[in-house]
Amino acid sequence: MCSAAGAQVFKLDQELMLKEIEKSNGNVAHAKRSQNADIWMERGDAMFNAMGFMLTKTYPGQPLKDMLAVLGKAEPTTVEANGQEFQVYSYPYADIYVVNDIVQFWTMKVVVYEGAAEKAVEAYNKAAELEPRLAAKAAQGILHVGDVLSVEANARYSLGEHEPAAEVYWKSFNIKREPLLGKIDSVSVFNAGSIFLFAEKYDRAIEIFETAIDNNVWEEGQTAYLLGHALMQTEQQEKAKELFDKALVMFPENKDLLESMVDYYTVTGGDFGEIKTTLEKALAADANNVAVWNGLGQIYLKDTDLDKAIEFFTQYVEKFPKSAQANFYLGHVWYKKANEMLAAADEDKTMSRAAKDAALEAAKDAYRQSWKYLNTSYEQKSDEPGTIEHLTFVTYRIIEDPGMEEFYNKIEAEYKALSE
Repeated sequence: MCSAAGAQVFKLDQELMLKEIEKSNGNVAHAKRSQNADIWMERGDAMFNAMGFMLTKTYPGQPLKDMLAVLGKAEPTTVEANGQEFQVYSYPYADIYVVNDIVQFWTMKVVVYEGAAEKAVEAYNKAAELEPRLAAKAAQGILHVGDVLSVEANARYSLGEHEPAAEVYWKSFNIKREPLLGKIDSVSVFNAGSIFLFAEKYDRAIEIFETAIDNNVWEEGQTAYLLGHALMQTEQQEKAKELFDKALVMFPENKDLLESMVDYYTVTGGDFGEIKTTLEKALAADANNVAVWNGLGQIYLKDTDLDKAIEFFTQYVEKFPKSAQANFYLGHVWYKKANEMLAAADEDKTMSRAAKDAALEAAKDAYRQSWKYLNTSYEQKSDEPGTIEHLTFVTYRIIEDPGMEEFYNKIEAEYKALSE
């Protein structure tokens, strides 16, 4: 759509554009002329020209020299926006943002005709309705309107105007999916939903992501993951679960979906049996999927059978021996096991002295196991508060072991520093 390099320097003739629109207004208001499909095509083109003339002169990715050849020379100014430095070339009708001699986007200074995008789409649809032979040409016109809006949305987002960008992405998506064109712009709809989600505008995010999924925009399961998050934030847990169930069948390797399903059961206090079966199947399919190990791990952490949990986390550590998370989980479960053993020994008043001593020593051995894995986790990630806290408590339980008193003094100091 862009004019070729070497064309005459562009000058915006806003008055001429408005005259063409005024003429069009008269034509479509006329009983006879309004039944002429060509009249509506001309109206669509006039409206597009009013809102999208820049896309006929330049485009994102255009070399600077070609842009200057079309729009004319201008002295740039350096502008920093949203953490990015741009060279901005200013014209009476637009500012062009350039990086490394490549056009990135532009912002408009003038609005030739309010509502031109919607009126262009209306006109193209009417032309195709009146004369089916014009359908392909009219559809192309609608696509160009949507493309102009995509450029605007990208510009707003790049300048840090995130929510306004989301509104334009959403508008572009809806225009492109007009039945005459039927194009599903997955990038625009995903961007719009994501921006509203991160802005905590959950109702808007839900509306947009549900529309995306209705139009088969799954993005490898990420649409469902983000929609589910918004649903959970608005207390629609059961609806989120239905969505996660469906999406996990389609995208069993999506780590975010797996963790979200675990979050669901954690929040609702539900039975983990169903998700456990799903995760075990996923693990059988890919034993290197850390997200699945972590997902199953969250379930085993809630299991009252600590021996089963220890067995699972031992397998996890054997698979990923240097994983800070795997070692922490195993150390944590051993810590819970040791605490149970110690409590049982203390509470049983029928034990002989020898039996009690043996039980207390067995509990100490469990603390030693806990310390071993927690310390490995600490060596891999020494700034994790949970690991430091656990290590402090566990080390105290075995402080009489060689080297433990010195280690305890060190880790306790780090633990106290956490609360300062």
